[in-house]
Amino acid sequence: AYRGLLEVRPGSAGLTVINVVNIEDYLRGVVPNELSPTSFPQLEALKAQAVAARTYALRNRGGYASQGYDICATPACQLYRGRGSEHPLTDQAVEETRGIVATYAGALINALYTSTCGGHTENGESVFEGPAAPYLRGVACLPEREAWTTLRTSQRPRELGGAAGLGRDAALLVAL
Repeated sequence: AYRGLLEVRPGSAGLTVINVVNIEDYLRGVVPNELSPTSFPQLEALKAQAVAARTYALRNRGGYASQGYDICATPACQLYRGRGSEHPLTDQAVEETRGIVATYAGALINALYTSTCGGHTENGESVFEGPAAPYLRGVACLPEREAWTTLRTSQRPRELGGAAGLGRDAALLVAL
């Protein structure tokens, strides 16, 4: 089950099913699949995931325009399973962060995250071309309980709007 509209379009390898959905409803089908609310029922962690997922989706919107959609539904983008995977706790996290994105120097950050890290993540410039992004710093992947208590934020992410030029209910085309 999916929110929004489903479109079937011809694709390079047959038909492509696309979910046309607003960003907040899209997040309801992403957040519980990227950070399990049953394994990690901490609302603040789920809210941080919602902000990261929203920022990632909006920054990467249109990345698959040549194929006729904005973003994929697999772990290559963000794991999206639609309405059938929604959970009340992650719905709350999405709602309580509605419209909030993370920015740096007035632009959406490259909000990358992963489910596994092998003990330590890497600095962004060691992985990606271009100038170093001060927000992509390697960190030790501490045991989950310790990580939640040591995580600190330096500032509240800014609200959606003028900086990104996207409305609060921006539609997103997701290939399923």
